[in-house]
Amino acid sequence: MSEVVLLKCFGGRAATGLVEYATDTAVYIRPKISGHGSEFGREVAPVGFPISEVYRYDATAKREIASGRIDWSRLTRWAESETAK
Repeated sequence: MSEVVLLKCFGGRAATGLVEYATDTAVYIRPKISGHGSEFGREVAPVGFPISEVYRYDATAKREIASGRIDWSRLTRWAESETAK
C-alpha cells in the first residue's frame, strides 16, 4: 500500500507513517524513513495502530499540523477514505 497517513499518538501528538497493511481493527504502519530502517542493517517491523487513530494525510491535515494545534475532529479518518476500501 505505502500510503502516507497521519497517526494520533499518545497525548494527541501527531506522527506520519506508511500503511503496510490493515485489518478490521488495526492499521499496520512502517516509519516514514528511506529504506524502512534498512540503514540500520535490519528491517523495521510494522507497528499496529487502532484504526480509529489513523487519518488521511491530506491538505487539511497538513494545514492542521502547520498551525501547531491539531483539531482531530476536522480530519478524515483513514478507514473512511477511498484508499482504505
